[in-house]
Amino acid sequence: MAHFGQEAAELRAKLRSYTARKIATTWPQDRGLAPVLHDPQAVQLLDDIEMRLRAASPPSQAQQAGGTSALQLVGELKSTSRLLTVQQSARTPRPFLVVVIFWLSMLFVSYAIFAPLNATVIGAMFICAVSVSTAVNLTFDMDQPFSGFIRVSPAPMQQALADMQD
Repeated sequence: MAHFGQEAAELRAKLRSYTARKIATTWPQDRGLAPVLHDPQAVQLLDDIEMRLRAASPPSQAQQAGGTSALQLVGELKSTSRLLTVQQSARTPRPFLVVVIFWLSMLFVSYAIFAPLNATVIGAMFICAVSVSTAVNLTFDMDQPFSGFIRVSPAPMQQALADMQD
């Protein structure tokens, strides 16, 4: 939209506002707060940007191509936003977690029953238990990509917002 000149200044401001809002709701400053992936106000901003892009009639061929490209990007943003909203409710089933933990517990119990009792075996069992429990935790942490121990970084969005400043 930078190629549209001053006529698109309001659209660029709305896009900056949308980006800042998505950063604030998806990656809240307080890590205790859950991210909000479905934000009706952000959707309204994106709809307004799309409506204004469709209504614009750029005079040059290059600006028309830029408008078409901008409309495609807005469509991709909308579909990605909807996909993230749908995936937010898709969680790993609790019975699966119970079965995996039970199965791993039985494996470790069976190994411990037949292993000699010495410091090497105890150390190895402890390291294995920590490794497996960390792997299970990380697997289930991936259900919540915008919160938890490992999360998607907001840095690319923050960089995009910084690049949008006039």
